[in-house]
This record gives sequence, structure tokens and C-alpha cells, in this order.
Amino acid sequence: MRKFSVLAIVLAMVSTASAATFTASLVLPDGTDAIPGQALALEVHGVLDTAADNDGLVFVSVDLVATPATGPAVNLGTAVLWGPPTDGSMDNFVQPLGYDANFGGTPVGDDILQAGGAQNTIGNDPAAPPGLGFPSAEFITFGVGHTNQVILQGDITFPAGSVGVYTLSLENVLANVLADGQTVGPFSIYAVEAADGAASASVDVNVGDCAAPAFVGGAAGTSVSERVFDGFIDAGQESTDGVNVDLGMDSFTVKFSTAIENADGTALSASAFAISDTGGAAPGVASISTADGRTVTINLTDHITLQEWTTINVSGRAQCDSGLLIDDSIQVGYLPADVDQNGSVTPFDLLTFRQYVNGVSSPAFGVALDYTDTNRNGASDPFDLLVFRQLVNGVSPPATRVWNGQSLP
Repeated sequence: MRKFSVLAIVLAMVSTASAATFTASLVLPDGTDAIPGQALALEVHGVLDTAADNDGLVFVSVDLVATPATGPAVNLGTAVLWGPPTDGSMDNFVQPLGYDANFGGTPVGDDILQAGGAQNTIGNDPAAPPGLGFPSAEFITFGVGHTNQVILQGDITFPAGSVGVYTLSLENVLANVLADGQTVGPFSIYAVEAADGAASASVDVNVGDCAAPAFVGGAAGTSVSERVFDGFIDAGQESTDGVNVDLGMDSFTVKFSTAIENADGTALSASAFAISDTGGAAPGVASISTADGRTVTINLTDHITLQEWTTINVSGRAQCDSGLLIDDSIQVGYLPADVDQNGSVTPFDLLTFRQYVNGVSSPAFGVALDYTDTNRNGASDPFDLLVFRQLVNGVSPPATRVWNGQSLP
């Protein structure tokens, strides 16, 4: 097991120590209640505490340990299935572009050791002698970890009979960073420094035969389009022509901690959901779709009401226990240009917009695009800032009014 750490550190060509600290955190996007045999989303996020003396992360390694407070031991080698994030943001750390002995880590006993990998900082060119097939990235990625970065993504499935409380923790966090002030080049050799590694607090997972159903909250790195969460405010443009309010959210995907059904025991249907808003003219529920009763897409008859809070209500029961009921709700707002999500449009929204777009900071929930895609084209581009300014100043189209100074009720 020690070989991988030694080789990866050599690969990253550590020359000196950086003042940076890389902190790795366990994130459970779907909550901390699990049922044996049911996969529970599990991620490792990481961030550097400074960008002032480095050009970003180039090597990372973590160990994952599960300690039972009650219940039998769980072998993480069979329980955990994860790898690099699906958005491709860590692909340069994974073979063949990067180097990893096994990016998902190596099972040792009940633990998983040395999950992670390294970028091609040694400038290995597969087409040049000695012809090593990896790492093969011609250009490495700068700035990794300067904002929240998903390192590992997947799930954990507790086996049958593992009812109890389990403490998941990260140990032996290792990280190297690019020395400050370097320039990216084809198959370049880079100066690399060791960063301090730290792990955030451990996480307790409650494993039971059935859990009371509840809305799953938001998580960093999980887009609102994948799962809406309580308190989110849609800050996008409201109109295509500056006259008609013809844009806005008209469907929601929600997730529950436990699969649910209708209160009478029939399969989950649109009758379990109701929509209301602070303006008194909310759209209705047109239909729902779900494969498992846990992740549900709710389709509305129209977009949500502008400059109001919309409430999504659900009434049902757990599929695994008819006595466990859910009668709950979450709220979503609609206020164009309210990027900082405080319920009012102020100059601080422009500051937050710039921070998100430039990677200076990341939202606590969701992804930056959830808040900065003001033109609703699904991408981050210069037109988002143009539309943001038009909304604030009331330029028509797209704005139907001056949004500067406007608030939600």
C-alpha cells in the first residue's frame, strides 16, 4: 500500500512545502439515513484554503474508514462503489490522462486506502521514449481545488443485517499542489509542493430497516435541476419579449430519504402533491414521473409565479412501513437577479455573480450555474452578465420591470 503514495509523490515531483492546506470532506447528498440493500450517495469533496501561493491541486489521496457504533462491521471494499466525478473535472487525475493505482482506492481489511490520483506533472509523453502509456495528458488542469471540488463520487450500500449506526471518516489525507506562478504547456514538467492534508468531521450514518420519509436537502455540487431544495430562489430572466412572463421553473425533481407511496398504499401519483404560493395563483400538478418512489419529477401546468414563494406539498407514506407518514413541504422563490439568494435584489448580487463565475467562491448548495445562468441557455457565457445587468436595470427585453430593489414577500 505504501508504494502508491511514494510513487505518486515522486510523480508529482515535490520540491518544497506549500503553505496551503487541503481539506477533504465526506458529503452524503441524499442524507444520512440508509436502508440495507439500498444505495446511499457518497462523495468526497475537497478545497484548498488559499490560492495565493499555488496554482491548484495535482495529487490527492484519502483513506475511508467505517467504525460501527452499533451493528456489525461493514466491509467498505464491497459496500462502496465510487470513482471520479461524472462531470469529468478530475479526469486528468485518472488513467490514462493521469496516474492512479486505483482511483477508487484499494480495500484493506474493512477499509479503503489511498483513493485518488495525480496529474501528469512529469511531462510524460506516450509518443516519446520510454513510451509509457500513462500519464498521458498533454496539458494539465490548473486551479483544481481553489473552490469546492468533488474528488470521488458514488454510493455506499450497507448489506443485509447491518442495522446500526456507523461513523464514516476520512484519514491520511495527502495532497500536492502546483508551485505558484507557472505556465501551462504541452507535456511540461512542473514544480510541485506538498500541501498539508486535513479531514473534516466524520459523518454518522443511521442504518435501519426503514426510515421515516423526508425531503432530501440540497448539497454542494448537486444541481437544482437534479434535485430542488428548500429555499432556492430562481434568479433567471422571466421573459423572452420583455412583456409576457413566459419563463420560469415549470417542473421540479425532488428526492426523498425513503421511497414513498400514496397515503392509501397505492403507487405514488400526482394526487400526493399540491402546489400553492404566496400570490394565491399557483400552477397545478400536471403529472409526475418516478422509477422508484424516491426520486420524483413533478410537472406543473405552468411556470411558478413571478416574485412569489411557491410551496411544494407532499402527503404519503413510506413504502417499507405504512405507519411512517410524510406530510411535508419545501419552498422555492422566483426573483430575477437575486443571485445571492437573500430575497432581495441589491448590489451584492453582482458581487456574488462575479465570485461564482470566476471561481472565487462556490454556493453552499447546488452549482454555480444554478444562480448565474440568467439567460437560461444551460451554459455559463458572457451573455449571462449582460442579461443580469438588463434585469437589474429593467431593460426590455428581457426584463418586464426594474428588478433592482425588488424583494420576495
